Amino acid sequence: MVRLFWVLVVIYLIGIGVELTPTVRASWDTVPASQLTGRVFSELPGAAAWPKRVYDVVRAQFPSSSATTPATSPAPAPAAPAQPAPAPAAPGTPAPAPGTPAPGTPAPTENKTTY
Repeated sequence: MVRLFWVLVVIYLIGIGVELTPTVRASWDTVPASQLTGRVFSELPGAAAWPKRVYDVVRAQFPSSSATTPATSPAPAPAAPAQPAPAPAAPGTPAPAPGTPAPGTPAPTENKTTY
């Protein structure tokens, strides 16, 4: 059991090192050691949270419908507000192509999450 604990500690520390690698590489030859240390320490809290990011990525890849509980299930999305009917086109104006949003409607946006 003690060996398992130390294996997990080593894996955790290696993960922190992997998370800090871009910061160290970008600063190694370009800034003094004091600034490098400051940058590493400023990035350390985010690097220490790498297991949470890995968990979120795995959870997104393999969602489990049986593991949701009322406390952890996401809230339902709010209903979209009713859109007013578009104004009729002036006579002689060509009709828009199918799938083209009506004038004055906002373009759809995507919700992208990066890790």
